[in-house]
Amino acid sequence: MFDSTAALYGTYEIYLYALVDSDSPRNASVQDGANTPLSTTFQQTGGGRTGPYKAAAFDLTPCSDLPSLEAVGDVSRASEILDAYLVRVGADGTCLTDPNFQGLCNPPLSAATEYRFKYVLVNTSTGLVQDETLWSDPIRTRRPTPYAAIDTWPGRRSGGMIVITSILGSLPFFLLLGFAGAIVLSLLDMGGSDGEATHDSQITQEAVPKSLGTSETSYAAVSRGLPLDRAEVYGSKLQD
Repeated sequence: MFDSTAALYGTYEIYLYALVDSDSPRNASVQDGANTPLSTTFQQTGGGRTGPYKAAAFDLTPCSDLPSLEAVGDVSRASEILDAYLVRVGADGTCLTDPNFQGLCNPPLSAATEYRFKYVLVNTSTGLVQDETLWSDPIRTRRPTPYAAIDTWPGRRSGGMIVITSILGSLPFFLLLGFAGAIVLSLLDMGGSDGEATHDSQITQEAVPKSLGTSETSYAAVSRGLPLDRAEVYGSKLQD
């Protein structure tokens, strides 16, 4: 972050300054002639419009104390790591309205405004600036969408419409389920019909030989001649 290669002795802090982007932000200084960092506040600078203000201050963390890759990948420790190493500009929403507030005021930034930021390394033993970064590129805040313009659907719909929409949305599922059931029942009916047809054909095949046997018996009876005595009587009657 810092370009200085000088060895650091003692304790150090890092100050974060914010400034509304203007025509000459690169010339804005964050220290006085005695190399002492500015202590200007948000209120004194009109929220950074008349000059840089100190938005945050935190201790310099040695590289050996930084979290390991395994710790960063642990979801359960994400909140703890972010609170320890993440600095949020504009995180304090009460310091401007609290008359008893004591400390560094870091109120929310203005909407749709471009800001630049600078880090300053300060030796807490001497109170002097050890090193500082260049002003960052402009960072523009977003304009919040008015509440009236937010589409809160389904909050804008009546309860009855929500119920009807839910029913219509689930109707295709029930239709598909009924269609599948009809197909299964039709397949079962076809299977039952095939079984009955097979059973009837077996009965018919068994009955045919019996009828043929009966026919043969009848045919044999017809082919036989009449008894001799009856034949003689029958012949005498023909002569008469």
